[in-house]
Amino acid sequence: GVIKEADLHSFNLPIYTPSKEEVEGIVRSEGSFNLEKLERFLIPWDANDGNSNATTAEIVANFTRAFTEPIMAAQFGSSIMDEMYERFGHKLGELQSSTDAPPFSNMVISLCKK
Repeated sequence: GVIKEADLHSFNLPIYTPSKEEVEGIVRSEGSFNLEKLERFLIPWDANDGNSNATTAEIVANFTRAFTEPIMAAQFGSSIMDEMYERFGHKLGELQSSTDAPPFSNMVISLCKK
């Protein structure tokens, strides 16, 4: 009841997470950069940043908010963003407590212009 059903059904946020091998192949085939380092890290859900009492679910929700909020606010309105990302963090918390929860994946890439 927070958002209109029509707005929800008309929204599509295509996110694709490439494999380490795909990223390496694209960088090499494009040819403008030397690939200095490419690492993929699997972060367990019980990890945190060590500097706060935030859970990994809250950290991931905030990370996701950083790059999705402008798109989400344009579609659903900025007034519901706090509640929406709070709910998202709660759902991630439920997932993290599940034994089937996959680890959170992060990729770090270092490139040097040729």
